[in-house]
Amino acid sequence: MPVAATSQTPTQKTRPLVSVVIPVLNGEDTIARGIESVFAQDYPAIECIVVDDASQDSTADILRSFGDRITAVFNETNRGTAGAYNIGTARARGEFVLLMASDCHLTDPAYVSAAVSVLEDESIAGLCGQGVFSDLHTLNRVQRVFTVVNLLDVDDNPDDGLFEVSFIETRCDLVRKRALEEIGFWFEGLYNSTEDQDISARMRQLGYRRVQDKRLKF
Repeated sequence: MPVAATSQTPTQKTRPLVSVVIPVLNGEDTIARGIESVFAQDYPAIECIVVDDASQDSTADILRSFGDRITAVFNETNRGTAGAYNIGTARARGEFVLLMASDCHLTDPAYVSAAVSVLEDESIAGLCGQGVFSDLHTLNRVQRVFTVVNLLDVDDNPDDGLFEVSFIETRCDLVRKRALEEIGFWFEGLYNSTEDQDISARMRQLGYRRVQDKRLKF
């Protein structure tokens, strides 16, 4: 007997779920913009999980205003970036996880779609895009140093496709959840520093690649 046709195309049926995980601490000035940029993506299968790491400002009220459009988790005590990512990723149902800093937003509506296409290569554990910074003057000295260092690149053709990187920065990076499971997720002893380099190094030890595509902007 012939199989009855459905209204879904094969592409729609096979799109893997992407879980966006955003840790936030006192992010009242930026968190809403970041969440709305997730909703503006053209990718059809996204869930958004935000972990409020014991904020003391109006962050919790902002998250509640989104209702059931997001999954909001409210920590009673501060767990740090690594701990917040562990909590958020434990809630994630997706095959891929977009690790997104609370002071970032996606400027390209096709960011997630393009990133998922890259991770069809199962040797790749994570992909990062290119940060575009318009407010360096608002950052403190240490933040400016790290930002400028991250902007420097020795690649001669920064807009010409993908290239290998040593580590992802967990600012707006898409990672394979299976790879996170294999490395045991985040080491919370690092708290708020170098947790990105740690997971990148452990992924590399398992043979996974990490890549950057500077055509994807955030």
